[in-house]
Amino acid sequence: MSRWLAVLGVLGVLVFAAVAAAWPGRSGRALDVLVVYLAAVGLAALVRRLSLLAPPVGRSVIETLLRTHRPTRQRPPALARVERKVELGVEHAVDLHAGLAPLLREVAGPLLLLRGVDAEREPERAAALLGDEAWTLIRPDAPFPDQPLAHGMPSAVLDDLLTRLEGLSA
Repeated sequence: MSRWLAVLGVLGVLVFAAVAAAWPGRSGRALDVLVVYLAAVGLAALVRRLSLLAPPVGRSVIETLLRTHRPTRQRPPALARVERKVELGVEHAVDLHAGLAPLLREVAGPLLLLRGVDAEREPERAAALLGDEAWTLIRPDAPFPDQPLAHGMPSAVLDDLLTRLEGLSA
């Protein structure tokens, strides 16, 4: 749309220049015509722009908004990385050890400290708050898995751990 406006504007100026060069005595009248022409082009552009804002005839504003194509939002890259760590950590023991467990420890550490528990110094209290099974999987001194491709953290254990972490944050 803006290209057409530029083309029409340049075309008007060129016609004005041609008329002013051909009939120098009529350049005042040609300038008046150019001003009216450019105003008409600008008015047409304004009407076009406003017509795009108004709903089409026979369609309500709500219906128009529902049919309007909106660009899809992209997921934040950090969220995608966390989701990937969770997916892989549930699937494979090595991914649990290398990706998901450090992430869960990073979340759990400050929440445990809010409850007065230092996970490294008081692993028993941390296990009591986070659940024995979850603590066994995410504790800082957890050994590298004997079978790296074995199943990672069971979904039920992850759900329980997340529920407990939410409880610690309240």
